[in-house]
Amino acid sequence: MSYSGFRRAFALLLGLTASAAFMTAPAPAGTDITSSPASGSAPIEVLGDVTPATGADTAPQTMDAGVAFENHAATPATSIDFTYLFVDANGAAIAEEHTSTRGRFAPQVPIERDPAASAHFPGYASGSVLYVGDQDTNLYEPIEHIVVSVDDATFADGSKWEGKTRDSSAQPPQVAHDPSTDAAHIRILRIVSQRANSLYDRVDTALSFANDNERRIDAIQFGYTFYDRDGNVIQHQTAIVRGAYSHGAISTLNPATRITFRGVVMNGGSVWLGWGDAAQYVARIIASVDDIRFADGTIWTSASPG
Repeated sequence: MSYSGFRRAFALLLGLTASAAFMTAPAPAGTDITSSPASGSAPIEVLGDVTPATGADTAPQTMDAGVAFENHAATPATSIDFTYLFVDANGAAIAEEHTSTRGRFAPQVPIERDPAASAHFPGYASGSVLYVGDQDTNLYEPIEHIVVSVDDATFADGSKWEGKTRDSSAQPPQVAHDPSTDAAHIRILRIVSQRANSLYDRVDTALSFANDNERRIDAIQFGYTFYDRDGNVIQHQTAIVRGAYSHGAISTLNPATRITFRGVVMNGGSVWLGWGDAAQYVARIIASVDDIRFADGTIWTSASPG
């Protein structure tokens, strides 16, 4: 067989099986493993598709998603880190797994189903559909694609390639308020970001506040500005809170203060705008008060004198 023919045949050997502790579960047709476009410059190439399945196994269990890869650098790779994103038919990320493999991976030699490179996740197959489970909610969602990115690779000569990836050890964002809140006599008590409505790739950010005005408030428009490590603005959103807030009233994480965006909150509390290779680290979140409508009908804006 020619080398190119071998490569094509080899790529087709990639498959999903249950872990050794469970009965084998065939991978469903229609669920493919593809490389993230952002990993195109990586010296490690992701190869292959899952093997088409026959039959079904609808009992939830631990599944394995294996990946074939090849080192195109001039020297052997000694460690490679991967990220698996499980994507539904709408293009939303449902789940994510990280794997790390160590060894000696020679240049131009395809590697098939290295156990350490495989992702392990709760799920099951039903006909041609693969489901992945959420350990927090115990809900199972159908997936259409598994997108694998190469996060970084280390080589025998001591060199290292690093891709654009999320850092699970990154710090939570610093939170603060800008001068408009003091001018508006609104005290920001907390700013909290958390996973939204059990959706993996949605984040809610909300705040608690106190009304230090002597007058009762009917409505407030808050603003949230997100900054990266370099101080660049990467997102600005607003939220309008309506209700009767007399002097001294405190509103604790009122849902009306909430903004929702596509992103991820890592276990350590770091916040990322977007997901996969395109995720941007949120280093700082600043809250502002744009406008206030008081019960007497008067309006305060951030351009008004304090």
